[in-house]
Amino acid sequence: MFGVLALRSGQPTGVTLCLITAAFVAGLISVYGRIASVAGMRLLLGAVIGAGIPVPGPWWRPPLALLGGSASRSMLQGAGQAWSRRWARMMSA
Repeated sequence: MFGVLALRSGQPTGVTLCLITAAFVAGLISVYGRIASVAGMRLLLGAVIGAGIPVPGPWWRPPLALLGGSASRSMLQGAGQAWSRRWARMMSA
């Protein structure tokens, strides 16, 4: 919310301070474990995308890249889980 106010006021210092605060909070969250680390990283990623930092190219490219990255990570994680289950079945037989 503060980031939105900073963006609307046109103060780049305010946006920078909000992103630094979000990075600090994400770092504090990440200390608690692997799942919390992912949550902290997503908090930081959401803050950067939500801050509206201009990126080159059309407006739809950053959200599409985020969606593609999430989908590829989910596919890799699913393949790893399927492989580990298969490996466990082979070893127990």
